[in-house]
Amino acid sequence: MFCSALAVYSFALNPVREYAVTPDEYGIEYEEIKIATEDGVSLNAWWFKPQNVTGKKAIIVADDGDGNMADNIELITKFTSLGYHVLAFDYRGYGKSDDFKINPKMICYPQFEKDVKAVMDHVKKNHASMSSNLYGKGMGAALFLAAAANRTDVRKVIADTPFLKLETYKSAVKAAKGEDLIVPIGYNKFFMEPFYALTEKKGSHLYGILLISGELDKIITPDNMKELSKINKEVTQYKMIKGVDAADTYNNDKDAYFEIVKAFLESK
Repeated sequence: MFCSALAVYSFALNPVREYAVTPDEYGIEYEEIKIATEDGVSLNAWWFKPQNVTGKKAIIVADDGDGNMADNIELITKFTSLGYHVLAFDYRGYGKSDDFKINPKMICYPQFEKDVKAVMDHVKKNHASMSSNLYGKGMGAALFLAAAANRTDVRKVIADTPFLKLETYKSAVKAAKGEDLIVPIGYNKFFMEPFYALTEKKGSHLYGILLISGELDKIITPDNMKELSKINKEVTQYKMIKGVDAADTYNNDKDAYFEIVKAFLESK
């Protein structure tokens, strides 16, 4: 069986260096590439082609900061089955990307925003003829929403359980789990926090934003998602997965989950 995509959701950073499995072990064709960030870090990435389709559309997949990109292989194959080229990548300090010291109590590093920018720039530069879309979970969802609000080369964004603001997220984790997390210092809130990045009609250029979260989540609540969806309500929709928290939005019913994703991507 596939390594279960998004199998465990964690509110803390948990970098894993070794890949539990690689695509070739399943007979999946892919290319391993290196992507340089603006500050000279080399990121490891996998590029997948569509299954039996000559597609002109791409989607970038960002992990939640718990594990590495190998956790998302199953989900990636679902996107390739729809005719999408897929780029998966590891943040610095994860997988085979360059070393980076990570404190697990840090919610998100500003350097990860540079990683996201680098992979998006790579697709724009090397696959300019393809329409570009984004899929992120947790931290990756938040970074993608913020990034997409600040550039016009993205068509659609799927954001599963993104935080809205770092301080709000820190307070929610403390209340729900009793854990003290760290908010970075000196970061640009318009490039890391979706709530601020999407204000003042930023993001209205997008063809669509799909927000997903679990009904039972005590950290990123349905009310949080409803608040976020109102900022650019003309292009945003919210799907609440009943009876689950963030860990199981996908795993509870994978077919139903991906039908939601598929319908969103195919809508005009």
